[in-house]
Amino acid sequence: MRSVQDKQPLPQARGYLETQAHSADPLDVVRGLYQVAIESVGNAMTHLREGDALARSRDVSRAEEAVHELALSLDRSVEAPFVQRLGDLYGYILERIAQGHAQQSEAAFQDARAILVTLEAAWAGVQEKVRGESVSNLAEVTAEQTYEPAEQAPQDASAAYGQVAVSSSSRDWSA
Repeated sequence: MRSVQDKQPLPQARGYLETQAHSADPLDVVRGLYQVAIESVGNAMTHLREGDALARSRDVSRAEEAVHELALSLDRSVEAPFVQRLGDLYGYILERIAQGHAQQSEAAFQDARAILVTLEAAWAGVQEKVRGESVSNLAEVTAEQTYEPAEQAPQDASAAYGQVAVSSSSRDWSA
């Protein structure tokens, strides 16, 4: 019997979760990584107060893994200044998490968590803006299409139902 504290997915659920992760929207994945890091650092602070070093260690590792994933997702070939700054910021967050754990410093954990919360809020704004533009672009494309009646009735009734072509431009994740 599985205990409530055992957070590992059952083997049959693991395949489902992996499929979900591979098919997820990249915007959702990044936001999810921020949320995992924030939650894990918060849990680490709780475990620090409770004196549970093993549980704190698990949450510190989980937070570090999430921040490492965020750092690895940066496209450094773009050479945009914000990419370098964000990479440096992730490095600083990792340092503060490590200091919080090694020195049992709640202040270091709070510092890392505050930065993560700020970045997650900014990312939520980016996500909202991108999704808002996607919806408005689709509405514009649909509004621009005009209906032109066929000159003669189609032979096959199903031929009257056509698909609307929508431009699907590739996203540029480098900027």
